[in-house]
Amino acid sequence: MKNLDKMTKAELITEINTLKDKLNNCEEIHNDLNEEYPLEIEARYVNQLDKNPAAMVIHADGKIVYTNRSTNELIGVKDSKELIGKEVTNFVHPDFKENNLKKIEELLKDKKAGEFTEETFLKNDGTPFNVIVKGFPIEFKKKKAILVEFWDITKIQKMYNALKESKKYYKTLLDSIDASVFMLDLDLKYISGNRILYERLNLKESDILGKHVSDILAENTAKVFSENAMNVISSKKSIVFDLNVNTKTGKSVYRVKLSPVLNDFGEVINVLGISNDVTEQKNAVHQLGFRDEKFRYLIEQADDAI
Repeated sequence: MKNLDKMTKAELITEINTLKDKLNNCEEIHNDLNEEYPLEIEARYVNQLDKNPAAMVIHADGKIVYTNRSTNELIGVKDSKELIGKEVTNFVHPDFKENNLKKIEELLKDKKAGEFTEETFLKNDGTPFNVIVKGFPIEFKKKKAILVEFWDITKIQKMYNALKESKKYYKTLLDSIDASVFMLDLDLKYISGNRILYERLNLKESDILGKHVSDILAENTAKVFSENAMNVISSKKSIVFDLNVNTKTGKSVYRVKLSPVLNDFGEVINVLGISNDVTEQKNAVHQLGFRDEKFRYLIEQADDAI
């Protein structure tokens, strides 16, 4: 995996999706384990657990009796023998130990799988790392036991934080632009916007995001806007048009450019919009045209007089 600082936003999203896919690959085992409790772990399940990308631990009477390869790698040992026989709570961060013991009691009492929760575990050298973890009450070698599945989410959290920082950067950049900038989904609902957009529409961010353009713009304005937006989606080409909009300062004319946002497969996934207030320009052109007509009329009158 690349250094997170050097990864692009697209690469970060791809890495997150890859980790999510790995999580979904455990579905077959989840289905087996959810059928009936307690469940006897047979040899075929142990083989599956050993090949599973998720870290899997079985503990009975508070002691570790089985770990798979993924667990050994995460904890930082070469072989399961280094972990078997040790107290399972030795690898739980002190802040989570009390809650962890309560969950063990509940699993054995209720005899049904728990839910995924976030905790902090410890590596063999004491280094903490964040995980999502889920427990299953089972029987292992004729004894009541608990199968624990966990995933290291440290990378995901770093990527998420990097994405958040990236979003902050782009939001700051967009807010510095003296134009309304916004993003629509394929249902023509606002999913983002910049400061200028909210100021010109005299609305808060919460009043716009998630709303359809018809909820924000006047009926006739929304109709023109929607028709152009749908053309962008179907043609996959940008469109520029003028739009009359009611703002806090009165009626204004906006020159709007809508562009398709494509994914790696060339499919339209969003519509990006940028609009500028051209009311003054329009008025100036109108006044210039009026003066030209008046000047032409005076010349004509002068010719008649001569």
